[in-house]
Amino acid sequence: MDYREPPRSLIVFVGHYKERLIESIRHLREYPIERVILVVGRQKSTGEQKSRDVAEELKKDLAQLFDVSIIQVDKKDVMHAACQLTSLIRKEQAEGNNVVLNLSGSLRTFYIAGYISGCMTQSHAITVIPK
Repeated sequence: MDYREPPRSLIVFVGHYKERLIESIRHLREYPIERVILVVGRQKSTGEQKSRDVAEELKKDLAQLFDVSIIQVDKKDVMHAACQLTSLIRKEQAEGNNVVLNLSGSLRTFYIAGYISGCMTQSHAITVIPK
């Protein structure tokens, strides 16, 4: 009998600090992560462009180890963002993937939306505070 856990998908909320996200992903070595989904805001603003740039850099860095994608979520409407994330998580779960939400780099609205969607889907959520 195979006691391995199913593959896991890691959903990472991207903010402005790449190093914090890299550090938080390193802490998840115990999980068999196969897919990383980077989440950025859909809105167009200077701050969100910085997050998108960080996401593109992360995608390049992580592509050697994981299947990496970037998605955009409504950042201003917390409940809409939570619904979008819940749909994404349920899709991953339907494919047999357990999901871990990495809230380490998220801004407030993403953090709340991630927390809600994690509760709705019974997914693990982590956050890492850098040294």
